[in-house]
Amino acid sequence: MGSSAPYPLVGKLAIRGGEPVRKKSWPRWPIYDERERKALNEVLESGYWGGGVGESGPWERRFEEAFARRHGCKYGICVSSGTAALHVALLAAEVGPGDEVIVPALTF
Repeated sequence: MGSSAPYPLVGKLAIRGGEPVRKKSWPRWPIYDERERKALNEVLESGYWGGGVGESGPWERRFEEAFARRHGCKYGICVSSGTAALHVALLAAEVGPGDEVIVPALTF
């Protein structure tokens, strides 16, 4: 890599023999305990893993209610993606034709 490179301070990547930024291994992820394992097993064993449009299962409803309480809101709603969350938020805010809204180009 010569001095004409756009980022002259960047050296060789660690994967190509350069100096690694982090020398110790990363912590294991995800971090969970027996309580989460039990809750996950209950969901998996129920055979009900998710709802459809306008339909929530028992775990989704519990989460929605707990989330709303935690944030001091009357309602909470599970959605499938960041895009769906933006759609719901725009509908709730009654955004209409001619209104200007700035949102991210990519959501997940």
